[in-house]
Formats: sequence, structure tokens, C-alpha cells
Amino acid sequence: MAKLFTIRVTLNPPNPAEVFGKNADAYMKGAEIVFRTSVFKFLELLIRFGRRKTGRLVSGFTPMMDAHNYNYLRSWQHSDEESAQAVMEGKAAGTFDESNPWDLIIVNAVEYAGYVEEKVGVTEKGQLPILIPYFEKFMVENFDAFMQNAAKGGFETKNFGLIEDFGPPEVS
Repeated sequence: MAKLFTIRVTLNPPNPAEVFGKNADAYMKGAEIVFRTSVFKFLELLIRFGRRKTGRLVSGFTPMMDAHNYNYLRSWQHSDEESAQAVMEGKAAGTFDESNPWDLIIVNAVEYAGYVEEKVGVTEKGQLPILIPYFEKFMVENFDAFMQNAAKGGFETKNFGLIEDFGPPEVS
């Protein structure tokens, strides 16, 4: 039986009504965008630095980003027929659950994903933990900037460069 590679990212935001009162909904919408985009950036790091011969393994991390039309780097996708087929198989093996916007679950069910993560490391330089500090730094910096802006009454995320509202996932 194949071992799954599961990533779960959870955030427990403070009660926005205590801090922002009538603007709590605007705060929560903006905070969700910052959180989701931070998770996308982490997945993008996995793809960028992940082991890839055909692209099957790393493409198992892309379905959530694809569903939100997130524009991640696709240069790792080879144009030859064998690699194109491998990428399609990887995408088909990836799933996600974002029914709770503060508890995102990404599952890469490519048959050898769990083995690679556990035994040889997802990235060429080793295990997954080497990417976590980059993810944390990105998320903390963007949440800090968002909170400073929100404290002044601005709940927009469009001025944060990498942060955007990618909208609801497309359902097919």
C-alpha cells in the first residue's frame, strides 16, 4: 500500500470582533487570502526544489493551486510526451481539503510520495524541514504587514505584492 504525503497547515486566528468590531468580516477575508497565498508559496517551494525527473511527484502538490488559478512556476513541466503523461498522473493523484479555510490539507498520493518524503527527502538537499523557515518567514512578514494595514482601517491585500485573492476554486 502506498504511503501518502500529507501536508496540513492550520492557523488559529484571534477573534476579529474583539479587535476590529464591525470590520471583522473584512479582516477575516483579507487574513484568509494572506494565509492561503502563504500556503501556495510553500507548495511552490516544494515544486521548485522538489525532486523531479518526470514531474509526477511534484505535480501531486498542484491541484489546490490549479483550482484557484494560482500562477505558479511551470518551467519544470517537460514538453515530451512521457513527462506530460507523468504530470497528468501526478495531478490526478493530488487532492486537497479547504472546507475550513484555517485548516488546509494537501495530499500527494503519487504512489512513491510518502517513501520519498520519509526516506530520501523531497528536495535534493534533504527533508522537508529545510523549506519550513522560508514558509514561516513569508507568512509572518505578510501577516504583520496585513495587521499593520488593518489597524489603520485598510483590509485590502492587493498592495502586498505576492498576495492576491485567487477567488474560489473552480469546480469541474
